[in-house]
Amino acid sequence: MILAPCSFLFISHIRGSFWDWLDPRTETEGLPQILQKDIISIRAPGADRQVSLDNPLKTYPISKALREQLPCDFQKYERTMRHPTSTTEEDYEGLNKYAINIWFSLNGKCQPYSSN
Repeated sequence: MILAPCSFLFISHIRGSFWDWLDPRTETEGLPQILQKDIISIRAPGADRQVSLDNPLKTYPISKALREQLPCDFQKYERTMRHPTSTTEEDYEGLNKYAINIWFSLNGKCQPYSSN
């Protein structure tokens, strides 16, 4: 595959969160819940309280300056997205089905048949 220089910039600046595809929970859950939650709670540094914030493991904004350097197909996205169905919506149900299928494939198992 040939990548344009702006594609290298994209790859070097934007990364997805890592999780273990072979973890047994992937068989039933798909993508870990921490990567799907909009808001997370963390302990504030030096404090005994929890603080709620936008989950940076799910998504984060892409600056206009960076978007302008991306291939045209990616410039429309203002934030990172997983399995987008539009510029504003993500399909986590489809992504979880995909992750479950990958788990079965990587573990050398056949997935139970479903007529759905």
